Amino acid sequence: MNHLPSLIKFREDINALRAWAVLAVLLFHFGVPYSSAGFFGVDIFFVISGYLMAAIVFKGLDGGNFSLSRFYLARARRIIPVLLVVVFVLLALGWFFLPTPFYKPLGEEAVHALFFSSNILYADQAGYFDAAAHQKWLLHTWSLAVEAHFYILFPIILWTIWRIRSSEMAIIFALMLIIALSFLWGFWRYQDYASSAFYLLPSRGWELAVGSLTFFIERRVKLNAQVRKTFLAVGLTLLGSGFALIDESKPWPSFWTWLPVLGTALIILANLPNFYLLKNNIAQWLGARSYSLYLWHWPLVVLLFFIEKQDIWYYIVIAFVISLMLAHLSYQWIEVPTRSFMSKRTLKTEVYVLAALVFILGIGAASINNFAFNNRLPEKVEIAANEALNINPRREECHTPARGSQGSPGCIYGSHKKVGAILIGDSHAVSTVNTLQIAMNEEGRSVKLWSFSACPTLIEVNSYFRKGLCKQSTNWVLDQLQNEDPTIPAVIVNSSDYVQWGQKPQIYFDNEYTSTSDSGFISRS
Repeated sequence: MNHLPSLIKFREDINALRAWAVLAVLLFHFGVPYSSAGFFGVDIFFVISGYLMAAIVFKGLDGGNFSLSRFYLARARRIIPVLLVVVFVLLALGWFFLPTPFYKPLGEEAVHALFFSSNILYADQAGYFDAAAHQKWLLHTWSLAVEAHFYILFPIILWTIWRIRSSEMAIIFALMLIIALSFLWGFWRYQDYASSAFYLLPSRGWELAVGSLTFFIERRVKLNAQVRKTFLAVGLTLLGSGFALIDESKPWPSFWTWLPVLGTALIILANLPNFYLLKNNIAQWLGARSYSLYLWHWPLVVLLFFIEKQDIWYYIVIAFVISLMLAHLSYQWIEVPTRSFMSKRTLKTEVYVLAALVFILGIGAASINNFAFNNRLPEKVEIAANEALNINPRREECHTPARGSQGSPGCIYGSHKKVGAILIGDSHAVSTVNTLQIAMNEEGRSVKLWSFSACPTLIEVNSYFRKGLCKQSTNWVLDQLQNEDPTIPAVIVNSSDYVQWGQKPQIYFDNEYTSTSDSGFISRS
């Protein structure tokens, strides 16, 4: 139950890679021009983590002193303390400033962040590049969850292989197999489920495995000075090319992801820390504080969106500087002291302390998510905010996913026999149907609703999300209109943000179409 000295020497080049990776992420998140590829800083972190974990696990196995408990606790000691403080601060500030409809989701996010399942939560809620992502205070913890899942599985896999056959080549073969299967899985998964491909370990594991494979290549292949310089130059070129060519419209992960992944691996293999981009005070300072900087910056990004200042440059500069200040304070007052404190305690004490803190804060976060705490904010603020929960009571009855030829239930809103308007659209149509019904009521008429979840009302449209059922449902609408009184107006209401924004367009057309008449109907060109 005693701590062992680290088997891994500090490398200034890897520390600098952390610095440039976190800086790229910050520039992207704060919307700085010409930084649209900055999100791949996370992929750089994945490669670094894979390399370091392989070094730690294998050297422990090879030396006969590897311990799963020590490995897991070392990771927990590195990750959990700052995460606890960030979550606590957000929940505490949220108590005073966030209305209930925004505070309760924060509680849910906090629970998942503390138990490293936030990537699973966000995979079902919003794409990383979607507008809704800027309402998620702990969205950035998805990458911590991916790494945590890797930390849990990876040493078990290596330990199992080592027990069966104590061979580096067996491990290398397993890593190559993981890289191939994970990459192919992510590539296939992305076609239909882009969010799960982005957030989950099965489609991200290949990046960490590339980092692990890099460690074994470094062990087995001795590189001369010229080859190292070439690797460094090629690696930097790949990263630079990625920064110039990649943006959020690219599928991710995909073949494009190889640019930062392979570039990072080559720079690690080069092992030339004296290069001026790697060995300088700024890079080393940022690298040491990269974890804290990553954790503290995103809540400030979300704050700018909440106060609608995300496009004002001096607010961005202020938030950026505050991020750096918080990162420094966090490093000095949390990371360094907790590591020093924990390293002087037994592993059993570490388990008790960390588990107790996570459990207590987790209970608090779960309570926030499940219970209403009244009188926190002025009543008028809560009343206004609660309008976000004002959902059509007939939503489940009348609003359905696209069902192809089965069409819509066709609910009637209003008590009049005659229909004055047909409302067609997605969930936003459901939100406006009562308003239209009030207007029609003055004319002595009702409203008929045909709505389909996440389906834009466009002729011949297909949806990745609805597997082609949107097209069939739209055709059903066209058929039904032939049977309706042509004097009855059709009102179309759709949201367009999920079509225009996101990791990729969620709709597509099988063919190219052009308008052929004033009626707006289209035909294949």
